[in-house]
Amino acid sequence: MGLPSLVVPAGRTADGLPLAVQLIGPYLADRTLVAMAQQLAGHLPGPGRPPTRRA
Repeated sequence: MGLPSLVVPAGRTADGLPLAVQLIGPYLADRTLVAMAQQLAGHLPGPGRPPTRRA
């Protein structure tokens, strides 16, 4: 489709699986999409560390 898109990490589920939000912007709106992702990322939890398994 030729539309700009990106994925913003949005934390993890209760089971430790990663969550993310995909953003898709209008044609030639790359900078607007990046600015929107920066604003959104400030309100979402970071990706965190994967759970570790004990042997």
